Amino acid sequence: GAVQIKPDWLWPYWLERQIDPESPSFIPRGHLPFMTNLTHRNWTSVGNLGSDWEAIVDPRGLVTPWFDSWSLDWWIGASDRWHFPSREIAVRQSLVNAVPVVQTAVRIPGGDAIQRVYAVAGHEELVIVEIENASPSPIAVAFALRPYNPEGLAVVERVRVEGTTVMADGRPAVLLARPPPRSAASTFLDGDSVHAVFGQTTGEGSPQPVRDPAGLAQAAFVYPLPHRATIRVAMPLGIRPRTRRKGTALRRVRDLAALDLVGVPSSADAVRSWRAQLDRGMQVSVPDQRLSEAIDANRSAMLLFHDGDEITPGPFTYHRFWFRDAAYQLAALDRWGFHAESREVIASYPRRQRADGFFESQRHEWDSNGAAIWTIAEHYRLTRDEALLSQVLPAVRNGVGWIGRKRR
Repeated sequence: GAVQIKPDWLWPYWLERQIDPESPSFIPRGHLPFMTNLTHRNWTSVGNLGSDWEAIVDPRGLVTPWFDSWSLDWWIGASDRWHFPSREIAVRQSLVNAVPVVQTAVRIPGGDAIQRVYAVAGHEELVIVEIENASPSPIAVAFALRPYNPEGLAVVERVRVEGTTVMADGRPAVLLARPPPRSAASTFLDGDSVHAVFGQTTGEGSPQPVRDPAGLAQAAFVYPLPHRATIRVAMPLGIRPRTRRKGTALRRVRDLAALDLVGVPSSADAVRSWRAQLDRGMQVSVPDQRLSEAIDANRSAMLLFHDGDEITPGPFTYHRFWFRDAAYQLAALDRWGFHAESREVIASYPRRQRADGFFESQRHEWDSNGAAIWTIAEHYRLTRDEALLSQVLPAVRNGVGWIGRKRR
């Protein structure tokens, strides 16, 4: 409904194409009251080994930190016009050195505006959005809090700024390095804040709080960026529940107040950290560079989805532990020599087993016992880990007994 009523809004990459009759991705929508992404369900995960959660980046650099949440977009004001990545043609995206650092470049006069997205660990797990002006001229950068994500619309009822922390429904959403020189915030009825940015009618400083019963509150924060300079903002990775209590929201702000975005690791630091992880285990050298990068990208993804004593097959919709998926993933980790990660997950199998011998992760996972026992056997075959085998052998025995009883 929002898309039909407000066709002048700036929408995410997938939706801009899905509602364009001249696009190959066009889908006639009739009178459906909602829109979901059916055409461009491709995104890239970013995270770090110390976190159980990942953020996702769409093909134009839209960053979504939590499942079913708002997103952070980026707009570039160059000498010719404002460049909106979701609508631009001259956009290139890649992984930096085949690790979970996503680089999106938009062509502007004289060079590129380059966005890099990566995650860092520490006192607070953060997703960092870094923008570099790789052109000889100064530009303007707008960081835009948007009520949608790569799957569909998202509900954002309240946006306010506390110091340098942007709050969305009582949750810290964006951590700014410094107060914005100019900004704009708006609601569904008042129209998209992109018009204030594009028309240069943004207000000075931080915007006033906005509340939108329709759930489409949004805001944009505009900064100047000199040539060859870089600016960063951050988003917390840890999911927090919505709250209408101002005291709770302010406590969350205080918890983040000590963070210094100037001192956070750069994207180059994140790349070096990931490359150190990939230097472990089996090394493969192939003459084709693209194939070599694909191998390393997949090794990075395997490590990224390892979450301590769990391993999950996806960042958001499918962010759950399943024995059947773990069988493939842990076997791959073991084959590449990441035995410690595989061992950590397998060691949790006995406590995932019911008293009757059934290995249970999700309801109706009928094939879990075979998957669990095969995974344990395969790990032992490749590692000869006698200590772990002794630890899980009673669970294997009980699991085999459950299969026998089921067959009868």
